Amino acid sequence: MEAVDALIEKKRQEMIRIAGVWGFTSQETIKASQELDSLLNMVLLTDKYIKETVNV
Repeated sequence: MEAVDALIEKKRQEMIRIAGVWGFTSQETIKASQELDSLLNMVLLTDKYIKETVNV
C-alpha cells in the first residue's frame, strides 16, 4: 500500500506544479487532476471490496 500512497503523492505534487505553471483550469491541470482522482478511486474501491469481502 505504501507504493500506491507514494504514487498518489507524486501525482498530487505533479498536479500542483502544473497548476502553478499553466493555471488551475488548464487542460494539463485537469488531466493531472483526473489521473489523481482515478488513483484515489482505485484505493477507495479496493478498500470497500476488502471490507465487504471480509465481512461476508
